[in-house]
Amino acid sequence: MLDFIFQPKSIAVIGASTTKGKLGHDILNNIKKFGYSGPVYPVNPKARTILGYKTYKSVKSVKGPIDVALIIVPASIVNAVLKECGEKKIKAVVIISAGFKEMGGDGVKREEEIKRTAIKYGIKIIGPNCLGFINPHKDLNASFASGMPNKGNVGFVSQSGAMAVAMLDWAYNSQVGFSKVITVGNKAGISELELLDYLGRDKDTKVIAMYLESIIDGREFMQRAAKVTRKKPVIVLKAGRSEYGQKAVSSHTGSLAGSDAAVDAAFRQCGVIRAGNVEDLFDLCKGFSMEPLPDGPNTCIVTNAGGPGIMASDALADTNLKLADLDESTKKKLKKNLPEAASVQNPVDIIGDAMFDRYKTALETVIDDPGVDSILTILTPQTMTEEDETARHVAKLSHTTNKPLLTSFMGGEDANSGRQILNHMDIPNYEYPWRAIYTLDKMYDAFLIKQKKGLAYYTAKHKKINKDPKYFQLKTIDAEKILLQYGIPVEKSKLITDPKKIDEFPVAMKIASRDIVHKMASGGIKINIHNIHQARIAYKEIVRDTKKPAKKRELDGILVQPMMDKGEEIIIGMKRDPHFGPVILFGLGGSFVEVLKDISLRIAPFNRPEAMDMIKQVASYEIIKDYDTKLIADTLVKVSHMAMDYEDITEMDINPMIVYKKGGKVVDVRMLYK
Repeated sequence: MLDFIFQPKSIAVIGASTTKGKLGHDILNNIKKFGYSGPVYPVNPKARTILGYKTYKSVKSVKGPIDVALIIVPASIVNAVLKECGEKKIKAVVIISAGFKEMGGDGVKREEEIKRTAIKYGIKIIGPNCLGFINPHKDLNASFASGMPNKGNVGFVSQSGAMAVAMLDWAYNSQVGFSKVITVGNKAGISELELLDYLGRDKDTKVIAMYLESIIDGREFMQRAAKVTRKKPVIVLKAGRSEYGQKAVSSHTGSLAGSDAAVDAAFRQCGVIRAGNVEDLFDLCKGFSMEPLPDGPNTCIVTNAGGPGIMASDALADTNLKLADLDESTKKKLKKNLPEAASVQNPVDIIGDAMFDRYKTALETVIDDPGVDSILTILTPQTMTEEDETARHVAKLSHTTNKPLLTSFMGGEDANSGRQILNHMDIPNYEYPWRAIYTLDKMYDAFLIKQKKGLAYYTAKHKKINKDPKYFQLKTIDAEKILLQYGIPVEKSKLITDPKKIDEFPVAMKIASRDIVHKMASGGIKINIHNIHQARIAYKEIVRDTKKPAKKRELDGILVQPMMDKGEEIIIGMKRDPHFGPVILFGLGGSFVEVLKDISLRIAPFNRPEAMDMIKQVASYEIIKDYDTKLIADTLVKVSHMAMDYEDITEMDINPMIVYKKGGKVVDVRMLYK
């Protein structure tokens, strides 16, 4: 546990300043102003007192024990100060100072130096180049962020100090409260990995939210997150979507499974909810922190205006939610108590002249419906609308049910007081209904995540391939042999250098060259060859077309396969991500895969249930579902195991594998290595 850092019994501020406006002064002032009750030791060799605290020339001159030291000195002397902390047996430091890895050059060396010192003395480091941390439940603001956020249940971790400040500014207005606010800066010591574990166990934290620009160890992050997300929702805004872009891609899979796509796959697999932007992060924190999770997908919308109700219904189409089918008894009761012009279907339109009592009646009725899992209340201000009374009654009803109740009080100043009441009474309100629907959808996702069994495990065999340093690609026949090792059905190829060697027809003929990645694009495939005459022509055309580029290409000959019956073509691929390891890809096969981009991804290894989810995730599942999905799922699992075993293989495309109602075979495979 890291309680000794975030609930310290004593604090030293090394670099405390007498000058208002300097970090060393403002951080010390925050500690004092918000009521931290433990001993505080400012370190400043030139001052006697600062803000009423006795000062010390160094931490070594402090007689009492120190749990945490905040370091705010020039980067050039941080390591010397860190050594003194080690000699004082201080267990943790928060290095606010900048001028390290983020600066490059000598800053990188300085950061490596403080890492070595921390290891030597067993010191936990937060930072450097960070804002500090805040623990509202202990009245401790050990940062240079102004103000103290409300006590609450959101544990927020940020790699950026500016993002932490933005989050705090937003929270002041929305009444969202925090259990902890922790900035990690360069992550020279404590990273998101340790903080996932800590906040996962922290009794004050209900929701974990993170802003990350990098992930220290992708696979370890997945392992830890998978355990935490079964207990608490983890929401991450991961920046740097185009960090790797499309650099040096060489296969279909390489172009589709870049680093950000791998992040998406990893988060999905381990149950992390990914926020697309800052607005998403705010919306999700509000909903998750204030309301229970829905235990089903059925949503009821209550509105006093038809248009917003329709827009909210439309928003459901892009989610896992659906409009609840109201029970006949519910509709009968609504019809009895609402005006004749009202709609008792879902969305329940209580029409524009609805006062608070009509909202109260409608909401009480739909809340009691066992087929309703969540409720969205929409209010548009009209001349007779009672925003404040409605807000109060919505809040009271919300606190009597275990079903999540979100609101969208729309409009400008007319609805402001109602929104303030909702905020004050911890009811999540959204400016637009579709933002509320987005939040409910992610909350339902979090409920489903809790039902998952966790990540699959597989012990890698660490097999080696026979590499030729002149090339970057295995021979097709060698790649086929690797697949066959795992029991993956393959239509084996025969290598020929003379078309006369073809002894049965019809066949497909393909170029055999380790310099060519895309056989079709290079003119290296001919199909439906029915006789020797056609085979001779095809042979000549393949050799001619693939020799067209100026670069000299190695040609082993021609690969021949029997023509297969028509089935459905799929692609299964693998790309090795630097942070998460092997990323497995699935989608419809053929040459249009990069155009359509209808794919799903997972991080290896995984099991058959995860593979089936992978298959169902693609939009083209309606096409695939009537084919042998069991074979596809088994092949995906086997490819994930192969990718774990053969670490030298960097990319792979099985494209296509032809599948039928029962059975199927791999028709073409390419494997790349470094």
